[in-house]
Amino acid sequence: MSIFIAIKRSLGTRQRFGRRCVQGLTSPDTQMMTLVEAVASFMETLDEKHLSDVFVVGPVTIIENFAPFIFSGCDAISDWKEGFRAHAEGLSDLCHTFGQPQDFSSSEGAAFFTLPTVWTGRTVGLAFREAGGWAFAFGQQGLDWRIKGYGWAVTDFSFV
Repeated sequence: MSIFIAIKRSLGTRQRFGRRCVQGLTSPDTQMMTLVEAVASFMETLDEKHLSDVFVVGPVTIIENFAPFIFSGCDAISDWKEGFRAHAEGLSDLCHTFGQPQDFSSSEGAAFFTLPTVWTGRTVGLAFREAGGWAFAFGQQGLDWRIKGYGWAVTDFSFV
């Protein structure tokens, strides 16, 4: 066991490296992961039904690897959906695999974590593999978590 993990465990569920945690949460819960899965499902299918009740009501910020790269404000989701549809032209067989969530932190109705992700599929008929990471920020609306924003970064891309 690394010293980092040992220190993290010794600090318990309420306090980690000076950051306050929502009591009892030490990693993303099922609801958070379901929201992330819904975003990925939209990207794979372009079916908007997956995005119902996924994002906060109000301003959202998304950073992506397609223009205009930053989608922010109350129209961010509709602008992002339009941008992703254009980005997805020529894509087929899109499929994601998530790694283990990393760097989880939460405080008073807000949460953050990163998620290693691998996308595979075809672009204009050529098979590809894209590895990267998502950084997600969540907010609570009532008793439910919703995505307030995310950023995507590609760390490796190859044709296979």
